[in-house]
Order: sequence, then C-alpha cells, then structure tokens
Amino acid sequence: MVLSLLVLIGCGAAADSQPSGDGIPDGYPTIAPPEFHGIFEISGVAIAGQPLDLGTASTRQITFDVVTGAVTVDLGCDRRLGSFTLAAGGQASITLTGRIEVDPCPPSDLDGSVVDLAERIERWESTDGGFRLVAAGGDNLVLSEL
Repeated sequence: MVLSLLVLIGCGAAADSQPSGDGIPDGYPTIAPPEFHGIFEISGVAIAGQPLDLGTASTRQITFDVVTGAVTVDLGCDRRLGSFTLAAGGQASITLTGRIEVDPCPPSDLDGSVVDLAERIERWESTDGGFRLVAAGGDNLVLSEL
C-alpha cells in the first residue's frame, strides 16, 4: 500500500514538470510572460521615422527564451547573443554581448542598424500576431510570430 502511494506521488511530480505546448515546464518560473517565448520574424524596422527595406534580407529573426533570459538576434550572416527583459508593464531591454559571424557571408548595412536598434529598446507593445519593440524617438522593431 505504501509503495503504491509513493509510485502515485512520483508520477504526479513527474507530470508537473512536463513542458507545456510552448516548451516551458508547467509551473516553471520565467523572466517574461510565456507569449514572448520562441522565434519571431523581424517583419518591420523603422528608424528616424523611416521604414527600412527588409526585402533583400536573408534571415531576420529574434529568439527569446523566457526560462533562461537568453536572446539571439539572427541576421543571417551575423548572430548576436545576449539577455533581455520584457516586463509585464511594458518596459523592455536587450543587451547583446556575444557574436557569431558566418563566413563567407558579408553582413549588410542593415544588420548594423538592426543590432544598434535592438540595444536601444526601452519598451514593448502588443500587435496583431506579435509585438513591437520601441526605442527612444519611436524607432522600432516589429516582431511577428513564426
């Protein structure tokens, strides 16, 4: 009887640690709301009130891991690694400290602008199908769920 009870308790504990559909273990603490967990396409960039043409970009993605606080900005030829904060109140920040360059693949001028903007982010806003990361002066990155 005691053995059966221990087995049932053990099974219940194992079930509690199973990941939910978004890859986050149920009940696991996160540093940002779960809707930020995953890979997002950079679908728009505006600097100084002007939208940047992303038409020639090969890869423009940002990955947020709300469990570890890690962020990856993947621009195809240039990947930046770091940490982020996306608070429920709308405050946001991204700090990029690592870099992986893919050779032979020259980064575009657009890559530097996107990385610079990502590091100036101050807040986030919800959009249809994603969210917008906004810096001072209204410069922003629009992220869409993949």
